[in-house]
Amino acid sequence: MAEESAPQARREAEAKAFFDKIISPFIDDTLESRQLQPRMVQLIKDNIKKKETPLHPLPSKHLLTPVATVEEIIDAIRKAKSDKKVLRVAGSKHSVPDAIFPKDGVTLWLTKELTKIEMQKETTEDGKKWLYCRVGAGCYLGNNPMDRQSDIEDSVCYQVALKGYGFPELGGIIHQCVGGFMMTGSAGGSLKHSFADVIQEIEFVDGNGCRLTAKHGTDLWRAVGVSMGLFGVITHVTFRLPQMKYVEGSESNHEFADSMLGPDMTGNSKLKESLEKNEYMRVNWFPQKEVMRVQEWVGKQTTVGEEVPYNSILSSIFMAGMAALSMAISNCILQQAELTETDYDIIGACLRPFVPLWAKPVNFRDTWYETLPMDDKAHTDSIIRVDFTEIWIPSTNVKPLWIGSSSCSRIRGPPTTLPLRSMAPRSPHSG
Repeated sequence: MAEESAPQARREAEAKAFFDKIISPFIDDTLESRQLQPRMVQLIKDNIKKKETPLHPLPSKHLLTPVATVEEIIDAIRKAKSDKKVLRVAGSKHSVPDAIFPKDGVTLWLTKELTKIEMQKETTEDGKKWLYCRVGAGCYLGNNPMDRQSDIEDSVCYQVALKGYGFPELGGIIHQCVGGFMMTGSAGGSLKHSFADVIQEIEFVDGNGCRLTAKHGTDLWRAVGVSMGLFGVITHVTFRLPQMKYVEGSESNHEFADSMLGPDMTGNSKLKESLEKNEYMRVNWFPQKEVMRVQEWVGKQTTVGEEVPYNSILSSIFMAGMAALSMAISNCILQQAELTETDYDIIGACLRPFVPLWAKPVNFRDTWYETLPMDDKAHTDSIIRVDFTEIWIPSTNVKPLWIGSSSCSRIRGPPTTLPLRSMAPRSPHSG
């Protein structure tokens, strides 16, 4: 009993400390508002009763079949075809288990030769220097915190950065492997750069066990690039990378009306204009009734200046824990059939500390792979654990979307923020 009560007492103490230090100063001392603390503690008690499991727990039936060479992939595909089984590939396993492990099938795990980085050549073309490199599809872009064997120094981003080159566009995190990042349609916040711009060749094994290479600009290359893994198993990718050093910029918080999402002088949303103006951009919109704030992150490439590290507010374990708790509380309240004004006040009080208007803009100038994936150190794999669905909208349609949404006063269920950014959507080919 003592073993069970200690974590519960600790979590109740943390919840009370969070309430006293962060929530209380923002809420008037009324009878209704004082109900938040016991409600939060009860939420902790309910959670402690559940059996704690790791992120995306894998039952014993969820087995990975390691493959170390292209020949082993060919054999696995042909056997799966002969046995009439579904075959999938696991990368960093960011998707839900059902998308990674078929009920009656095989899930491959790319190892050894399929994770290596081969620096091919450095060339000068049209007055610019380029690096050609061939990378195994199982190689991580950065460090995968959920894989104990992962090391940032073995990642493709780190290795190409050592030579002075880089990927001009990345998603919000770089925990994924190369094949998973591509086959889940991952992208970042830029209209000027695309991950596809640097892909020269895609090597894969199709459903018949045939080894094929899709070269840049061909119909096969275009088809494989958006196939979500349905064309076969990606084995290697050849990149042509430009010289890169730093990405510099700033992160700031704004009222919705004054933000990049708000209306301009003619009443149109400023989102499209902002995307076209900035080399890199990401906005996090908090649309809740008593929040209505936007966090803006903008950046551009540079080669000069001293390093100024980028540190997300959620890179702090404490703040990540408080964010997870705040979202849990807000989502719990939003599930009620009828909400009171106090409920809206509580939600606002929980979320506003994470986008304070009094905070000065945070400036940064850091290595490109430390800044472009702005959520990479935000503990999204361990503390802030959410399942989400992304909505992709053509930039030409931003006017009706944002003007129509600006009057939204209530969003039910997770997530409690609507990030306007690109990360890996769920797909059978896990990142």
